[in-house]
Amino acid sequence: MGKVAEPLARLRRFCREAGAGDPYAVLMRTAPTLPKDDDLSGLQALGSYTGFGVVKTFAELVDQTMGWNAGRASLGFPSIPVFTTGWDPTPRVVNPVPWSTYAKGPYAPPATEADLLSEAKRMREWVAARPQACPTGHVLASAWNEFEEGCWICPTWRPDGKPDFSRRDAFARAVREMKRP
Repeated sequence: MGKVAEPLARLRRFCREAGAGDPYAVLMRTAPTLPKDDDLSGLQALGSYTGFGVVKTFAELVDQTMGWNAGRASLGFPSIPVFTTGWDPTPRVVNPVPWSTYAKGPYAPPATEADLLSEAKRMREWVAARPQACPTGHVLASAWNEFEEGCWICPTWRPDGKPDFSRRDAFARAVREMKRP
């Protein structure tokens, strides 16, 4: 059955046995390619965990991420595009982890609220223009707490010791922008 279909069939069986609904299966691949020699039956869409890369500006990161979204959408599978909130794995470059390696920068500076709003408008228009490629209209965003890779949404601490909700709030405004008709 292959690396995709066999575990997916097992997951679906576990869900049925537990009385849960059928999971919507998205193959997460940054590269806009399909796995070679694999049975992809049971998949509903292609997506990606995050946008990343060695770039100097957030706009370049968005352009690269949107290019990968377009590549995945062109493969004949439904797509769930990724909305990038940033990329800077410097903590993992300085303190390597055994399961991955990272190129040395430069990396884009953290996204501003204006950056996220601009990307959200672009994403809304991109998804709306591709109803067959993006039939659910959903968009993926990186993890809530991905501090080590620079794409977090979670509140942090300001230098004065008070909570900093600015990134969370900017992301919330970007989500509202993406949902606008």
